[in-house]
Amino acid sequence: MGVIQAIAKGFSESKNLLKLVLIFFGFNFVMGLLMLPFAPVGPAGTTAPSVAPLFISLVSVFLFIFVQAGALGVIKKQLKTNSWEVSDFVETGKKFYLRILALFLIVIVLALIIILLVSLLAALAFAVANTGFTRALVAALVTIISVVAAVVLLFPIYAIVADDIGPIVAVKKSFKYAISRFWPILGLLAVLFILTFVIAFIIGLITALIAGIFPILIGKILT
Repeated sequence: MGVIQAIAKGFSESKNLLKLVLIFFGFNFVMGLLMLPFAPVGPAGTTAPSVAPLFISLVSVFLFIFVQAGALGVIKKQLKTNSWEVSDFVETGKKFYLRILALFLIVIVLALIIILLVSLLAALAFAVANTGFTRALVAALVTIISVVAAVVLLFPIYAIVADDIGPIVAVKKSFKYAISRFWPILGLLAVLFILTFVIAFIIGLITALIAGIFPILIGKILT
């Protein structure tokens, strides 16, 4: 299946996942409301530092793992049986929660290792010759590594749910698949990025125009 066909299939299935969209919307809306009192006030931001936003963010991350696990589970069932229930969302959320949490921790560790290695290489390069060419070379290297990492680490979370496997096995399996299909996957990411940017821009523009006619607090809630 090509990139365009894959995206078209995704959009064709989306009409059967409207309940899932509402779950995501409700989750983000509630988290947004909880963070609203801690939003910066004024041009420079006069809200006093607080541990509350950090706590809410951490809670949000842990809850989002459950939401994402449940979502992938019901998408899998939708593709297989052409139907799903909210109970399936809860069941798969609980089933895959710990595995996806472990995957996130593995990805964080891998990211830190990659960042450390790239930083060491950059420092070595700058120590040898801190020139415009060196800086451009380091920037190109960072870009290439970032793109490769994005492609390679795209599939483990899906593999965990689709194949019902552990996080380490999912990383290994996804790495082999991503390398073998690198350019089509990169094309898929590029098209999805453009689509997301365009849709987000249009929605953001409409929301900003509507929010502008309401009082400030209502406008913030709407945004």
